[in-house]
Amino acid sequence: MDAREYWDKVKGCWIGKSAGGTLGMPFEGKREINHVSFYTQGFGEPAPNDDLDLQLVWLKALEENGVSVDSVTLSSYWLDYIVVDWNEYGVARDNIRKGIMPPMSGKFRNGWQHSNGGWIRSEIWGSVFAGMPQLAAQYGLMDASVDHGDGEGAYAEAFTAFMDSMAYFEGDVKKLIRDALAILPQQSGVRKAVNAALDSYERGLSWLEARDNVIAASEETGWFQAPRNLGYVAIGLLYGEGDFGKTVCTAVNCGDDTDCTGATAGAIMGIIKGEKGIPNDWKSYIGEEIKTVAIGGFQPPKTITELTNRTVAIGLYAHSLHGLADVSRGEIYPSPVSANPPSVDARRVELRQGGLSFALNFRDGIEAPPNSSLGFDLIVGNSSKRAVSLSLKGEGLGFEKSALRVESGQQGAVEVRADVTKYGFNRYSITVTTDDGCYCVPFALFGTLTPSGMTDRASSNVAVEYKDALAVDEQGRPAGGVIHAIVTDDPSRTFHFNSSPPPHEVTISFPSEKTASEVVINFTSRGRPVDFSGYVLKDNAWEKIFEEHDYADPIGYRKLFSPIKISAFKLVIYRVESGNAAELSQIEIY
Repeated sequence: MDAREYWDKVKGCWIGKSAGGTLGMPFEGKREINHVSFYTQGFGEPAPNDDLDLQLVWLKALEENGVSVDSVTLSSYWLDYIVVDWNEYGVARDNIRKGIMPPMSGKFRNGWQHSNGGWIRSEIWGSVFAGMPQLAAQYGLMDASVDHGDGEGAYAEAFTAFMDSMAYFEGDVKKLIRDALAILPQQSGVRKAVNAALDSYERGLSWLEARDNVIAASEETGWFQAPRNLGYVAIGLLYGEGDFGKTVCTAVNCGDDTDCTGATAGAIMGIIKGEKGIPNDWKSYIGEEIKTVAIGGFQPPKTITELTNRTVAIGLYAHSLHGLADVSRGEIYPSPVSANPPSVDARRVELRQGGLSFALNFRDGIEAPPNSSLGFDLIVGNSSKRAVSLSLKGEGLGFEKSALRVESGQQGAVEVRADVTKYGFNRYSITVTTDDGCYCVPFALFGTLTPSGMTDRASSNVAVEYKDALAVDEQGRPAGGVIHAIVTDDPSRTFHFNSSPPPHEVTISFPSEKTASEVVINFTSRGRPVDFSGYVLKDNAWEKIFEEHDYADPIGYRKLFSPIKISAFKLVIYRVESGNAAELSQIEIY
């Protein structure tokens, strides 16, 4: 492929991303079938979309660090330039701030591991590593591990990155899907949902029947999660039959996370067809402007053309590094397609400094009661050309041995025990001294007294789907869009208060009675309640089900009770940690 065709396909990718995201944005979160055939917004500009925004941050990371970026690099850029705390983004951000590094940052107390924040940002890896799908998948998995750990959301990005990369040299969408499926774990929910779409298409079923089969195949994780939505992307690609508009509209018409499904299907079709192959009405209606919503602190590309130029520059560099570019001829080449499933171990955190690598293997997790200790392994890898002698120390840490010698090209390991002295986050630093200098290996553990505010059920996302719930504050103002009866942590909708003293309330009401047996309330790092009560509306009367004073868990609160039929739940906050402001990331009712 010559550089001009590569440039055209990269531009097609970004135009398709913008077009599909703009098409789907007005229908995001609606699970019913849609009936769109073109944009429903006004003429002239694209919708801002975090699907593209986060990739502009990764572009900056690649330009400043080269293709040697890793999850720790990305987590640093995350803190500096990603300004929203939505769902898994917020969980990862808070964890990283507290010292929990990737991939643990995407696993620890994260109820959004299986959601959509990862696979929607894979095009940067597929485009930079065009024709190198295995490598693109590895970068995609590394990226998504920051906010999804080892969940479905992480492997979903490996899947889409593989397809993005392969699409630069392969236009058969059935082959793209089949080859990309091979990199997923056998029991992957994404694999099951996408296979349901593929099987339906090959059996000659309609796209509506395929949609039903995808829903049935993804019941375990449910809606607004990666398996179901990637099943919808596959439906769009297959039933779109090579037509750009039909592809993005079919994906969006399936419903659910529509800006994401439309954007991803549009990007893949844009790669296959190139910018020149996308119909002019789909391009001209929104233009080339890039509008952002989730990033800040730097100047991102202003237009699709600028983004394309910068992506291609890094891509040509990456292909040269891997021996897949002929600079004199202006051409790039694909690598042999293989499908070796990459994997991520969310118990293992890795840092690289100089010629050394440091892996912390938290074999028993990172939670322990206060006034206890937790053991883990420190594994030191030596990629330098000579043996290295190391001395180890750290406050609150005990080492199996305080000195270690690691031969060139080898690894050495030592067991470490950390004293967990307090409730909440305990931060540590291992100081590693060698003849060449001193290295710092930071990490954090969590002292736990009570079960996590984010329950196992929430982590599995098997909440009853009360999409008809309504959340309001004490003045009747909307307190949040409700997902699984969860008040989302979109900053424009999250329940919080700072203009008047407590008590304050948030009430979640249902048009008909629901059976409930559990309430989970999750806090943000910006302020939390310490004195609060919970009530359920039963037989037209409010009944108190819990009352807490001086509550200490900074993460959240969980209450189990015998199943009862209720028509509403109300949280009353009397006192907060400091000042008169508190913020809830979500309320879950099961």
